[in-house]
Parts: sequence; C-alpha cells; structure tokens
Amino acid sequence: MRRADEDSTEARRYYEEHKKDIAGSDHVGIEKVLRENGVQQFAMRKADELWLTGKSEEEQINEAYKINNPERRDATISRIKARSADERRFETEKYNQNLQQAYSDFNATSSATEAQAIIDRVANPSVKEQLRKEYDYKFKGKTKETDWALYYNLQQLAVDDPDKFKDTYLLSYK
Repeated sequence: MRRADEDSTEARRYYEEHKKDIAGSDHVGIEKVLRENGVQQFAMRKADELWLTGKSEEEQINEAYKINNPERRDATISRIKARSADERRFETEKYNQNLQQAYSDFNATSSATEAQAIIDRVANPSVKEQLRKEYDYKFKGKTKETDWALYYNLQQLAVDDPDKFKDTYLLSYK
C-alpha cells in the first residue's frame, strides 16, 4: 500500500480500476487503509491550510470543529495541536539557546563595559533583567538573595508539570 501513503486519491483510483483482480478477502483491509490514509491526508492539507492563515492555535481548532466528518475533524485537530506543540518546543529551545549563549558570554567577561554590551544585545526583557541583576552582583558588589516565592513556584512546577520543568533553563533564575 505504498501508493496509499503517497497519494490516497491515486491509490483509490488504482484500487477501483483493479478491484476485480484483487482477492475479495483483501478488499476490506485495502479499503480500510485507503480510508485511513485519506483521512490523514485530508487532515494534513486542512491543518496546513489553517496554519497558513496565521491564526492562533485556538482559532485554527475552532475552524477545524466546523468539519462535518468526525474522523477528519479529529485528525485535523490532532495535527493542529501537534504542530503547535512543536512550535512551542522549538521556541523554547531557541530561547534557551539564546539564554545560554548570553549567560556564557556574560560569565566569560571580566569587563563591565563588555558585560553591559552583552546585556544591551539581549532582546528578551526577562533575560535582560536577570543579566542586569547578575551585572549588579558581579560588578557593583551587591549580594544575592533567594527569592523564596520564585523558588516555591519552580518547585511546584517540577511537581505539577515535570516535562515543562525539564525544559526550563534554570540559570535564567539565578
């Protein structure tokens, strides 16, 4: 059923043309594969179409709920959610990489001027604020104090959502 994976419409056409040459006992299995692949290909096309509109995940899902066929609707919603999860994961990874690079550069310098230039290059406001605090500790002699509310929030995140906590770059909370 390689053809069904590549193009369900072409696979269905081929099947209909050659149905009489295929053993009757195989018809149910072939038709099931054709239907499932057709649903998945529809869902992929529809999810792509909705994604290209630039709408939010919620708006895309609301549009998908308008699909009358329940199998196609559910498959489309699953694809939208999977794509959105991938995008969030990629954004988190990109953020963490940028954060790690900024901290690495910051910690490698012993020059206050160079450290300030590193802070100025950072776009994310929360990262910038954390680096400013580090700047104050490193170059102005201020002492660090534990933010107990933040500590307990992170501890709770670790318990409530271990996967999200696992992706959290803890050095940003220094």
